Amino acid sequence: MASLLAHSGWHQTYHQTKKIRRHIRYLRREGVKRSIIVSGYPKSGNTWLARMLAGAASSELIAYLTDYRGLLPRERGIVGRDVRHDVSTIKSHHSLSLLRLGGIPKTDIAIIVRDPRDVAVSGAGFFFNTENTPTPESIDHMIDMMISETKPRVRWNDQRWDQFVEHSLNRGVPFVRYIDLVEKTEETLRPILSHLSLDLDDAAMNRLITYHSFDRAKQRFQETGQIDISRHLRKGKPGEYKNWLSTRQRDRIESEFRPLMQKLGYL
Repeated sequence: MASLLAHSGWHQTYHQTKKIRRHIRYLRREGVKRSIIVSGYPKSGNTWLARMLAGAASSELIAYLTDYRGLLPRERGIVGRDVRHDVSTIKSHHSLSLLRLGGIPKTDIAIIVRDPRDVAVSGAGFFFNTENTPTPESIDHMIDMMISETKPRVRWNDQRWDQFVEHSLNRGVPFVRYIDLVEKTEETLRPILSHLSLDLDDAAMNRLITYHSFDRAKQRFQETGQIDISRHLRKGKPGEYKNWLSTRQRDRIESEFRPLMQKLGYL
């Protein structure tokens, strides 16, 4: 008979934090002294923000925290530039509380959040359609995943979207809305870089933003045959949900997440 401990939230939390700590230890053996973590619910702009921070830090971008076996490819922050090997930038889909339990200091964390209606559209194509194109059915599947919760609620897909985001609000780390990063990129990015002690002059900031602009990045990955990476980049436009969600789907998301959406200025 399986132990009750094996099914408890405590056990799963311990398992996840152990994997986080193990990954950081592996990186330290490589000479990495500092790991900058960019976290958020999937399809919220994590990769874009992580790429820009990796560029600012002149570090590699590691695809996912807890990939301590190195199964996923690494990217350079800005191709052709020298890379620092004492700093890494890592994308994550762990809540802030889990990152802190894993030993990550607040000074090395940035959080990003996106309108859940746009998350539903982007995630529908990515997770439930091989062509990365949303369909009414795939959107319903994504919404089901976003509003359902399963125990032990440690992994992102065990949590409701609002639970995941609430864990990271007002916790002393930069918390950026994707729409602000799109519409006011430099203004939104500067406080994050300052928090991470990665201040750039105006010329360097302009180069960073231009290099990692959505259209240029997508073209660059397609031209170099990095199809799996380019697949992460669908359109990236805030408010795209208006072209995809039915009235029923939109009402479903807004009724489930209304208090947090109002708090974040989405309603």
